[in-house]
Amino acid sequence: PIHILSPSGTVVGTLAMGRSVVTAVEPDVSRQHARVWFEDGRWLCEGLGSTNGTTVIQGKNKQVLSIEPPRKARAPKTTYPPQEIHEGDILCFGKNTQYLVMRVTPRS
Repeated sequence: PIHILSPSGTVVGTLAMGRSVVTAVEPDVSRQHARVWFEDGRWLCEGLGSTNGTTVIQGKNKQVLSIEPPRKARAPKTTYPPQEIHEGDILCFGKNTQYLVMRVTPRS
């Protein structure tokens, strides 16, 4: 499915609540897994303390970057800043939920 993201923020998770949420995820995604929003001319994604982590597969070179590692792999007292995402990237929530980042032009 296509999910239109809110520039002010969209939360991804199994029990995400609010005006802009994505709940079409697999069971290994946490209740409030990650947040995606638009700021200063760019889209950002940050983990929200999920159990199974969030990664991005960059569309330009297929490099896998960790947005937030799985809980077991996190360094103590370490914060993970938001990461910029781009059209063509694939956001991976947990191990089994992936979404392609793409620009959608509204129909007139």
